Amino acid sequence: MNIINIIKALLYNYIFHNDEIIVEALTLLIIIFGCCSGSTEKIKQDVVDELYTCSVYMLKNICQKSCEKVYTPLIVQLIISLLRTIMIYDISKLKNDLIDNKGIVDILLKAIENVPNLNGVRVCYTLVVYGLKMFYVSTCQIYEKSFLRELEVITNYLSTCIKMNEEKVLFLTSSTCITICENQIGIDVLLKTDILHNAVILCESSNPDLAFEALSIISKIAYAAITTILYPYIMYV
Repeated sequence: MNIINIIKALLYNYIFHNDEIIVEALTLLIIIFGCCSGSTEKIKQDVVDELYTCSVYMLKNICQKSCEKVYTPLIVQLIISLLRTIMIYDISKLKNDLIDNKGIVDILLKAIENVPNLNGVRVCYTLVVYGLKMFYVSTCQIYEKSFLRELEVITNYLSTCIKMNEEKVLFLTSSTCITICENQIGIDVLLKTDILHNAVILCESSNPDLAFEALSIISKIAYAAITTILYPYIMYV
């Protein structure tokens, strides 16, 4: 039995019982992948496959309706880091799950549902960044519709997060909105939320850092809206 299988056994045996073991095991998996960066492609792919299996298993279990256990936010954050690590190496790894309504994206959204916090925004950022990458490499219309539907949930969540007036949350929320705007996908979805309204209110904040991030959100959305939605009509006139 290799080291990854031992760690997997720890994850599977202690998932409902010991948060500390879960945190340490997930951290080890991420470190192991980093140590394999100089290995052969065959070894690295095997590691990716094992990490992927673990992350899917963990995500599905933490979101089970029958599970009443409250997990430390660090566990969800580490699982997201694990997924991000996988995606850096193999962008197509999650393709089937992104298309599947009951795949990883759906599970991640459940993990942040109605809980505005920094960890939730990290989840949103991960979904947006890698979702957009898959949007460009995918020719599947089912995926495109699925991603835009998920993007609607994400933007509504971000709109709620802006109201928290917390610098770290707002900074990552701003980064997520800017990423959406720069890729010019889902601008109409952004405009349907209260993000702009909430950002305008935040511009009056006595905290200059919060006001600056709010202004960044407003300017990016406004520019993206003009270039993607209004520009074709202007050219036609």
